Amino acid sequence: FNDDGEPSGTAGKPILNVLNHGDIGDVMVIVIRYFGGIKLGAGGLVRAYSNATQQTISTVETTAMIAMATSDVNMDFSLENKCRHFVNKAEGQIIAQDYGNTLKLTISLPTDKKSDFEAFCHSLSMSLAWREE
Repeated sequence: FNDDGEPSGTAGKPILNVLNHGDIGDVMVIVIRYFGGIKLGAGGLVRAYSNATQQTISTVETTAMIAMATSDVNMDFSLENKCRHFVNKAEGQIIAQDYGNTLKLTISLPTDKKSDFEAFCHSLSMSLAWREE
C-alpha cells in the first residue's frame, strides 16, 4: 500500500484494512482524490478512503479461487460411471476422455480432494498420474 503524498497512514493503510476485512484478495484498488487542501483532516481522509473502498468492493462480484490438480486416470470401461460420480461429487471436472483399449480420463479436482481420489482409484485398481502444472 502507498499513501502517495497523503499524510502517513491516511490512505494506503485504510484501503488495505477494508480489503483485508472484506475477505478478498488478488485485487488492486486505486482511489483518486480531486479535492485538495487540508480541510478534511487526518480522520476525514481515513474515512474518505475507507468509504470509497468499501463502496467499491460492495459492488464487485467475487469468485472463489480454488487450487486444482490434474490427473490422467486409466480404467476399465465398467468403472466410468463410478469415476464420473466421484469427480462430480468432489466438484471437479472431466477435461478429456479417450476411449481406446481402456478408458483414459483427464480430470481436474480441488487439491484438497487428491488423497481421497487416490484412495478411490486404488480401491478400484485404477491407475492415475498427477500432472505437474
